[in-house]
Amino acid sequence: MKAVLLHVIGDFLGSIGVITSGLLETYIDWEYRFYIDPITSVVIAIIILSSAIPVLISCAKILLENVPREISPSFVERRLRSVAGVQGVHELHIWQLHETKVIASVHLVADPKTDFPALLDEAKAQLHRMGLHSSTVQIEAAGSRKIEEKERKRARDLGVRRSLAHLASSPPFY
Repeated sequence: MKAVLLHVIGDFLGSIGVITSGLLETYIDWEYRFYIDPITSVVIAIIILSSAIPVLISCAKILLENVPREISPSFVERRLRSVAGVQGVHELHIWQLHETKVIASVHLVADPKTDFPALLDEAKAQLHRMGLHSSTVQIEAAGSRKIEEKERKRARDLGVRRSLAHLASSPPFY
């Protein structure tokens, strides 16, 4: 909607600029009057570009499924881990569908004795409080072989990231 408004304003300014420069060129007897039209065109182009660039950046972030700046995935993960019965959180994905709608999907690992429907309701309520109104929550029973493999892989990946961070902060070898 913002892009449409900016387009209409750009057209309006273009029309006003063309009419004004045409009238000035016609009725003013000034030796530099023919420079009015190109100067007006450049000013209108600068105004349109300065308003279009933020819209393009916003669209690119949405198309690239970027996590919105105001939402911290680590904070969302901590809040989900604080839900009673949750033993682990993985596959947390947060992205922006359009300017006002942010969605998420997550896998929660829970004790098999936990009341899964109540856990699902509480997890969705936590996400809703953080502005994630459309979410998909998958609950997995702890202790299953598949879950243990995922947790081991996550721990291994985290160890690799820490090792790489350590190497990056170390002095050069030469």
